[in-house]
Amino acid sequence: YARIYGTTATYEIGRHPIHWGIGALINDGSNLNTRFSSIRDGVTAKVKLGKFSIEPFIARSFSSDSLSTESNQSEIGGTLMFSSIESEMKLGVYYSSITTGPNESQRQADTTNTGTSSSLGEGKVKVTDFYFEKDYKKLGLKIEVPILSGTIGNVFQNGQSTNIDSQGFIAQINYSHNDQWLLKTTL
Repeated sequence: YARIYGTTATYEIGRHPIHWGIGALINDGSNLNTRFSSIRDGVTAKVKLGKFSIEPFIARSFSSDSLSTESNQSEIGGTLMFSSIESEMKLGVYYSSITTGPNESQRQADTTNTGTSSSLGEGKVKVTDFYFEKDYKKLGLKIEVPILSGTIGNVFQNGQSTNIDSQGFIAQINYSHNDQWLLKTTL
């Protein structure tokens, strides 16, 4: 991917890693215990305005079935982060709308050769992910609350959409005894 530094923003264009909050939903794979990594095929603009960071993005990806417009997925959204060095606090929100196009050729076939269901059909999912981080001397607290809602096609049966409405909560508490010792727990 390309990273272009401009006077108003930094642009990342192409297939680039992304990360948000603790990494419950969107994780760039850079931490030691990370088991997956998130990438975006698109354009992200990173704008810094004082204590605020704004990152609008647009992305498009294709399924493994084909490169046609019927099996593609598009995502549009952005992040807003307030970061104060004086109070050692961060507060932010991630929002995106993911749309998956209908795949008529896959809808006609009930199963693949292995007997599993075919690829996802038409769907629209909205992701809202809240993040809070606060440090106080040697203690640190990070909280992430992801919320997903919408419909996904062909999950349990071909040609049938399934509603999704999910909320989660993850918290991480850090205690830095000194520069060499860090006690970390995730709930």
